[in-house]
Amino acid sequence: TYRTVAVASVHEEAPQSDSRVWWTAPPSQVRLGSRSRLLPGDAAWFDGDRPLDELCRVVCRANFLPRKELFEALEVGTRIHERFSKGSEHVPYPYLLDCCAGHGLLAWVLLLLSYPHPEVKTKAFRAVYIIDRHKPQSAFVLEKAMLMRWSHLASRVRFIESDLQEIRPNHDSLLVSVHACGKLSDVVIRMSTDNSTGLALMPCCHETRIYAKEIPLVSCGQQESKLKDISSQGQYTGTGKWREGWSLAAHRSWEIASIIDAERAETLRNRGYKVDVLAIPEEITPKNRLLVGEPTNNSQLATGENREYSTPHGSLLRSTNLPASPWAYLKQYPEFSHA
Repeated sequence: TYRTVAVASVHEEAPQSDSRVWWTAPPSQVRLGSRSRLLPGDAAWFDGDRPLDELCRVVCRANFLPRKELFEALEVGTRIHERFSKGSEHVPYPYLLDCCAGHGLLAWVLLLLSYPHPEVKTKAFRAVYIIDRHKPQSAFVLEKAMLMRWSHLASRVRFIESDLQEIRPNHDSLLVSVHACGKLSDVVIRMSTDNSTGLALMPCCHETRIYAKEIPLVSCGQQESKLKDISSQGQYTGTGKWREGWSLAAHRSWEIASIIDAERAETLRNRGYKVDVLAIPEEITPKNRLLVGEPTNNSQLATGENREYSTPHGSLLRSTNLPASPWAYLKQYPEFSHA
């Protein structure tokens, strides 16, 4: 079936980006996936003049961020920029929404790639929204450090404290999210397809979606049965290659994640999206699959209702009758619930 093919496709090695053209690689002995905090002295790793070296130095001197999260944002941000800019100097979307953003470093990376200095004049990212339920202390620290160095970006960035179901993006927005936990990844997908936006999503915590009683995993019988076998019997079905040094539990987790992400990719294709599956290095994070989607010209959602917006600040947050919980919001849609 098409789902079997889709599952196989997300198991394959995704094309790799030469992202190190954007920043100086740290010494080989540095563990990129370490959760140790970056220290001011680590700024010496990035002593070049590549586009993101200065950002790396600023983050190190701010003395607050785990190392893994810097390299995660760099790898994801440069892949998104390369995929959507298509050889030009900027991403052709006026609005960027970083969903479930936490400190929002991914949004800053993408913004700086388009606006490295005040003289740059592009049509990219007139407004950047960093969205999370609460603004953490790390977001204040990062914002202060970035604006002390690049003050010309101040008018373009806004942090919005809100649940996702309160957000209604314009159709010419790009939605990005790194490690939106479990079902929140599906909420981001639904936000994108409802409004025909661009999408770049790195899901995580796939297992939490399986065991949540209120939203079973998938509605297709064959894959649903397969997932029950994997999760209850502990067997490895062999859809992906066996990886040396991995435990059976790790293979089961990879198998489950691949099936879920294949369903997500197929949902996007069924909604008229062109979908690419990219990846960042596993040494940074094992949850390294990046789903990138863009509406095609014949998308059935390209001419939806309420497409006229006055200003982004006035239209992004709109009153709604949706339930208060994003999980309840998701239950309204058959793609992500049992038939």
